Amino acid sequence: MVKQEIEANWTWADHIGSYRFWAIMIFLLSITVPSQFWNILFNSFVKDHPILTFETIANAASWHQIATLGGLWPAWLVLRRKNHYFLFVFPAVTVISFLCVRLFPSPTVLLLCAIITGIIVVAMLLVAVGLIAGVKGQMEAIIVCLGTGYVVQSIVVAAFMIVIQKTHAAEAPNVFILMGLVMPVIGSVFLLPLKGNVFESSPPLRKSEAIPKYRNPSMVLLSYLIPMYNVYHTFSLPHRLHGEVYAINPSRKVLSPRAAAWSTLFLFFLAPIMVSSLNQALLDKVDDKNLSRFHKTRVVVIWAFIFLPVSYALIQDNLNHSLHTYFLEHQNQKGSLHPES
Repeated sequence: MVKQEIEANWTWADHIGSYRFWAIMIFLLSITVPSQFWNILFNSFVKDHPILTFETIANAASWHQIATLGGLWPAWLVLRRKNHYFLFVFPAVTVISFLCVRLFPSPTVLLLCAIITGIIVVAMLLVAVGLIAGVKGQMEAIIVCLGTGYVVQSIVVAAFMIVIQKTHAAEAPNVFILMGLVMPVIGSVFLLPLKGNVFESSPPLRKSEAIPKYRNPSMVLLSYLIPMYNVYHTFSLPHRLHGEVYAINPSRKVLSPRAAAWSTLFLFFLAPIMVSSLNQALLDKVDDKNLSRFHKTRVVVIWAFIFLPVSYALIQDNLNHSLHTYFLEHQNQKGSLHPES
């Protein structure tokens, strides 16, 4: 069994494999996604409410963008308190704003709600940056985590747009209002199990029971080409390789096996980063004199953009070369635990 050393800072792999990261991410999406539809909502209100002229709508939309400049101070206050419970103020205000727009569609109410939601959206983004960075945040963790959030948000918004296109034009404003009322509540539910310090505590202790195994790299590659079996292999191989590589080098830049399998399914765009960390973890355990036998990380990453199975075959080949050193170290450890009498 391999255990990691506890460090104060979080790596990108720690974030992606933790519940607290995804709770924050879902919470963030529950606020930002409904806000993406404000401009469409403004245009719909012109038709449905004669008292709201196009000039009023344009003015509200402009102030919605200007108000984003005010997101700094609420974010600073939340992070300064170092307590995530203050985040619940954001969904509460968002729900009230959308509810007021629905119940009291006047120019003044629309303008105030547009300003408030503009502030909240940017405040949530800045809070997410602060929480992910933590006390000793790393730039790679910030880029990967926020990039993941941006891609997921774009996919969710695109999916909602498809739904809206299938919706009758007269019902579109009601759908937007419903999103603004329901999604923040759902996001808040995911936030409830978190503790107050969020990412300021050390990452959860990881352990691996996996035993590295020899596999023919050619068979690893060919297994992706077998119908039906390739679907299973697509998710099982990353699961096994991440566990086995972690057993050789317990680097916290390597995803946990379960996080690797889920990421392969839902976060496929992270594949180049996943294989890069996986291969580099193997190379970090190799002596300089033997390094020429191993495939370089840049080659593995390039193949990840072209044809991902080749990357996993190259990583398996590197793992095969590392097996001798790995089992030799474990024999020495057992010998030290049971000295000769």
